[in-house]
Amino acid sequence: FYKPEKRFIIPIDSFHIPKKLFSEFKKTKYQFTINSDFLSVIENCAKIRKKDSETWINQIIIDTYTEICNEGFVKSIECFYKKKLVGGLYGVHIGGCFFGESMFSFLSDTSKLCLLFLISILKYHNFYLQDMD
Repeated sequence: FYKPEKRFIIPIDSFHIPKKLFSEFKKTKYQFTINSDFLSVIENCAKIRKKDSETWINQIIIDTYTEICNEGFVKSIECFYKKKLVGGLYGVHIGGCFFGESMFSFLSDTSKLCLLFLISILKYHNFYLQDMD
């Protein structure tokens, strides 16, 4: 099992949104969806990044989270630009808590925009905790 050294809590009600990021979020150039392409999100999260030499997301993790997604406990947020997936994140939700697992971006700030989209949904649905690793 992968266990990150540190995790952090994002306070949903008092989350600070940088002006530049919020300005970008308000533009209509990106489309956001929920669970429209979970498998692509987790597979892109699993890709080894330049600074890392390995990934903790192996095929067992992909298969398990896909099954849990099909049962409704895992959610993915997808960011599309011109109908192409350019960013995303996924995590587990239990009750009023969301546990973020991983994110990726192919264009600058698209994973952050997905996070902002997620926080807006969590806030709307009265979630009280977002945990990230």
